[in-house]
Amino acid sequence: MAKQDERMVVRDSDPAMRGNPHQAADTDRELEDGLMSRAERMQMLKNEWQQVALPAPPKVAGWHFFWASTTNSTDTVHRRVKLGYQLVKRSELPDFKVEKAQAGEYADYFTCNEMLLMKLPEDIYQDIMQVFHHDAPLDEERSIREQVESRRQELNNKAGRDVIQSAGDGLEQLGSTRRAPKFIP
Repeated sequence: MAKQDERMVVRDSDPAMRGNPHQAADTDRELEDGLMSRAERMQMLKNEWQQVALPAPPKVAGWHFFWASTTNSTDTVHRRVKLGYQLVKRSELPDFKVEKAQAGEYADYFTCNEMLLMKLPEDIYQDIMQVFHHDAPLDEERSIREQVESRRQELNNKAGRDVIQSAGDGLEQLGSTRRAPKFIP
């Protein structure tokens, strides 16, 4: 049997290990190898999550703005244009300032590093959001429900009786039809 690292052993008798063993492990680790404590790590993650890497364009009624990558080979700018997105010219938002503008192909448009500002009419935005954030997850739920029901039936058939029942396990709610919300841009 391989020797277990002492830092990974949880001792019931150690009061520091009761409650949250990760907290005590973080304290030990911080002392031993200079890594951050859990509290410091969580604060850093919160700060990074709250930082905005791209400037937020102004709100314009009837439009949704989106920073598209010019380097993504799967989700290309051309694909977005086919979906209804439009490149945003600098002249359209004269008060919006982006400091990391590019020269070249996209010089007349808002850019930030490899990102390109695009806009989409609100009605198309709602359609896209419904497909990707309502319909697709609902279809996935239905698929999961069908797989579980199929497996349950398989096990019951094998046992020759209803060993596994579905009442009250929440499965019946998976994939149930519900109205799509209005997505907030």
